[in-house]
Amino acid sequence: MYLFINTVDKSCSSFVIFGGKGEIFFTHEFIDKQEKLIGQLKAFLKKSKIIPKNLKGVLVMSGPGSFTASRAGIVLANSFNFIYKIPVVDAEDRGSGAEEFIKNNLKKLLKAKKSSTAKVYYSRKPNITI
Repeated sequence: MYLFINTVDKSCSSFVIFGGKGEIFFTHEFIDKQEKLIGQLKAFLKKSKIIPKNLKGVLVMSGPGSFTASRAGIVLANSFNFIYKIPVVDAEDRGSGAEEFIKNNLKKLLKAKKSSTAKVYYSRKPNITI
């Protein structure tokens, strides 16, 4: 089983559990509240009867999107690599739905090394003032 994390697309933020051929088993759409992200993922995995350490990989949508949404999804995905040594693969949103996004990036995920982590893609430079 694999996990897909989408925190970038505000109209369809979601978690998806899928198989090695891209078949979708469980989905959960949620309201874009980054402070509740970990709790929502924990509840989704529990409801789906998925043990996190048994996942074979994580696919995460890396942007473009808001800074907070993009960063939250990447940090959550990379935590699976840090804790469980599960490969993590990022890909940019091309305007497709979850099912198409998974199929378009499945080969990349299946070939990923255990040490692979995701990087965030920002749509513009940060607006930081001092």
